[in-house]
Amino acid sequence: MEKEKGELNSSKIPNYQPEDDELSVIRLICYFKRTVRKSAQNFSPNLIANLLYQLAQKYNTFYGRYRVLVKDPDTRSFRLLLTSATAQVLKNGLDLLGIEAPERM
Repeated sequence: MEKEKGELNSSKIPNYQPEDDELSVIRLICYFKRTVRKSAQNFSPNLIANLLYQLAQKYNTFYGRYRVLVKDPDTRSFRLLLTSATAQVLKNGLDLLGIEAPERM
């Protein structure tokens, strides 16, 4: 079976059960597309700003409670993916708002 463009390779998805703090971050990442659409429809960029603020808060809570670079490869892979996805959503959202994101924090 051929892999379609944009389809995830299941061998790269870690076998990991996320903690509640991680699930909170994931939920906000999932809401990003819908928030951007709603923001555009209502001419309300504040909706994007609010989501980005909440995402930064939730990720900060997660980062304060859990180590990302742990020995368990599944946990480490998941948390690195979560960190990367969070950074990308924050960058994309700030770009939509006309704000240049820093390269490193």
